[in-house]
Amino acid sequence: MAKSDLSGLTVLVNCAACHGLLAWSERQGFVYDHQLVGPARDGTYERSGNQYQTLLATTRWAVRCLGVNDQDQDFWRGWAEDRQQGTHTRSWKLVRLCRTAPAMLRQNARSLEPARQAAMYHCYEELLLNPDQMRGEGVDGHVDDRSGDLELSEAVYRHNFRQPLRLLLDQLISKQMEAQTLTVIDVGAGSGGMLLDVAESILERKEKTVFVAFDPSSVSRESCLRKAQANRSIALHVADGSIEYPDQIAETLRIRDIQSENCIVLAKAALHDRRLSHRTRHTISERVSRQNEVETLLTADDYVYRDVDWKRVDRQQVIEDMIMTLNRWRQVLPSAKLVILESHLLPTQTITGQIERIALMPTYVSHSLSAQYLLSGDDHQKATQQTDYTSHHFLPIQLMPERSALMSVTLLED
Repeated sequence: MAKSDLSGLTVLVNCAACHGLLAWSERQGFVYDHQLVGPARDGTYERSGNQYQTLLATTRWAVRCLGVNDQDQDFWRGWAEDRQQGTHTRSWKLVRLCRTAPAMLRQNARSLEPARQAAMYHCYEELLLNPDQMRGEGVDGHVDDRSGDLELSEAVYRHNFRQPLRLLLDQLISKQMEAQTLTVIDVGAGSGGMLLDVAESILERKEKTVFVAFDPSSVSRESCLRKAQANRSIALHVADGSIEYPDQIAETLRIRDIQSENCIVLAKAALHDRRLSHRTRHTISERVSRQNEVETLLTADDYVYRDVDWKRVDRQQVIEDMIMTLNRWRQVLPSAKLVILESHLLPTQTITGQIERIALMPTYVSHSLSAQYLLSGDDHQKATQQTDYTSHHFLPIQLMPERSALMSVTLLED
């Protein structure tokens, strides 16, 4: 890293994702004497608003991900000044990229390579550049380009999840060869591409299978219907539904006379790509006292979680919310097998080491700003092990340095 000239496209995308947070900090007057300061420094932390607290903490975390201390004077001098006398340090070069990267990406938007590398950035560009502005309501409100987001999600599936998922489903289907009809549900189906892809594989071995795509996004459901109409060899049901409400999904199956006793549930990014509501704070047990919570928020090194009201959410609360959601599925569909495909948060130090290799920051920052969340692979695995399911199988994908999993496939069953 120290010898890099920081000229690659990947680091440009990562820096572009940080632009809005740095600009917001400057507008709020948090940049003084070439260092980042804030209400926590002058004793007004408790009196400042939830949004200020969260955005300032997110900014500090993002700067650390770039490998810079938030009091690095070269970094903040580079943000404020176009030129600097003497040698330009790595910190200075990084922040100049943070300042200029959005414009550079727009200028090269028609090039195929930047388009692919910056796909996640472009899906969330308005959110990333204006982190303090109110977004639209509903599941699509935080995304600028839902169609692009769906295309990106399908590309991630085919590149990373397709092979391990097909191998796992082959094993499950081999145990489901009896005459009883199999139901395969995709919760958070997106464009429907993943479900249709696995359907082709499953139907080669088990003809009596019903496929159902659930998604809370009307844009996604319309995309599913179009793909289903284009591929009439596979009977695909499409319905409104989300992973938070398995009881509604079970009711839809009942109304449509689709059996749920012999069922496989697929969930790609559905657990984490959902907004945390204020109920997260009110319905799960508090693991820390208010005093300890404030201390944790002020000293946290990794990531920033918030709910829809911009209230900081403790990491353990996020984990408990995930456990509660999965336990509801076990209660409503006790015989179903859950196959969870997720991307994960990497430790800050690992992100720093990959900043020129993988365009991570658009995903991580946009999730934090939109009240979605990403857990580390370790936290995700531990959470699934704490559910009421008796069998837990965790398959890490794309192991990074320090054996952190960037993605995983998890099977939960009884």
